[in-house]
Amino acid sequence: MKDNLEYPCTAEVFINDHILLYRKQFENHEVLDLTVALIKLLENHGDCPSVVTIRNDFGAAYSLRERNRLINISLKEHSYEVARNMNEAIEESHSNYSCDSLIPGAVIAGLAHDIGKIPELRSSSSCNTYEHHI
Repeated sequence: MKDNLEYPCTAEVFINDHILLYRKQFENHEVLDLTVALIKLLENHGDCPSVVTIRNDFGAAYSLRERNRLINISLKEHSYEVARNMNEAIEESHSNYSCDSLIPGAVIAGLAHDIGKIPELRSSSSCNTYEHHI
């Protein structure tokens, strides 16, 4: 992820730039509804910080400087940025042939990779594990 977000990405911008362009691939993979559900989840609950520090959370071993930088980036902004960066990496590394079929998986992974940091999900008895890396 880049050190500074170029702009806070909104759901509308993300959908226009990374979903609608590849809508056919999302539909072919039958993951458009899942992707929209992840975006709704982030929009409704993603204003929390993108870092969580819980005792025994091996995934939260950030340096103090890194933690202070990330604490000001919402989970929603972070997730959109990760998904955007994944798309760019795929497009750059596969520039000699079409990689459009890889985009839906990259978007879903980028959007979903940290949803366990959403306070409502962390407090759920079914998700209360304190083992972020797992």
